[in-house]
Amino acid sequence: FPVTINQRASEDLIQIADASVRNYISDATRKPKINLLTGPITDRTKAENYVKFLELSAIGWGKDWFPDEVNVALASVSDYSWIKEMWTTYGLIGGGFDSSKETWERFGNQCNQGSAIYATKPFFWGCLPSEAPEMIGLTKFSPHEYTHLVQYAIIYYQSGKKIWNLPFLFSEGSADFYGVTYASNNETLLKNWSLYWSQGYISTQARLALKSASVSEIELYLKDSMKDGKLASGHWYWTGAYATARLVAAKGHEGFVEYMRKAGSTGDVFQAFQDTYGISFDSFAELIAPEIKELTKKISN
Repeated sequence: FPVTINQRASEDLIQIADASVRNYISDATRKPKINLLTGPITDRTKAENYVKFLELSAIGWGKDWFPDEVNVALASVSDYSWIKEMWTTYGLIGGGFDSSKETWERFGNQCNQGSAIYATKPFFWGCLPSEAPEMIGLTKFSPHEYTHLVQYAIIYYQSGKKIWNLPFLFSEGSADFYGVTYASNNETLLKNWSLYWSQGYISTQARLALKSASVSEIELYLKDSMKDGKLASGHWYWTGAYATARLVAAKGHEGFVEYMRKAGSTGDVFQAFQDTYGISFDSFAELIAPEIKELTKKISN
């Protein structure tokens, strides 16, 4: 790889990371069974379009995890009763999950809710927007959620059941990195990432916090997102996507999968990071904080 982990990132970081993933999946052909479930009022055609990159991501991840089947539930805002039944069936109700009708309807026809769970069977759900998705903020949805299922499968089920997942920075960050990657091709890659960096697709508070943060504050945010995530909540989708790109560019897609497996088998995400990348996470955070600070200039006002 052109850039080692402890060097400043190359200007073509995203192209390097993307090429690593595409090289890895170039011989992937197997497709697991995907069951798309839609609510009785939900437009099936729109639902199929919303998850149009799901199959590609499932094939790509198939070399690392190949389930018997994956169930995906999509519902329009009018199908609350149906989606609540799906949540119950697959184990989402309880544990702090907000299943209220008020919250469901608050997002209205422009809803972008969704989550994944692998408690009994691999499952994720989404609230279907009224308009067909055309921008990366929506088209990354299905490969993002599928990546969460892969995380649970590798880290928990395949690697010792010590922890369910990585901390926020890499659980959500890698889901966004792979979400954008699988929802892009050679022609749309740079356009999609440019839009992603400028729009952020994180809360206004997190965007403002990143834009106004100093390098040392960004470093603090990164370290905090590997623990309890109390600072600038939600920034880790955006900062974590960059951090994941850094890791994939340095040691390939295989390296990131290796990190997940080591984290799962030991239960120690920091030692697993050191063992995989030859650098402590704190040193990595110090290294990339100035790069992220520079990147925050692209966040639109």
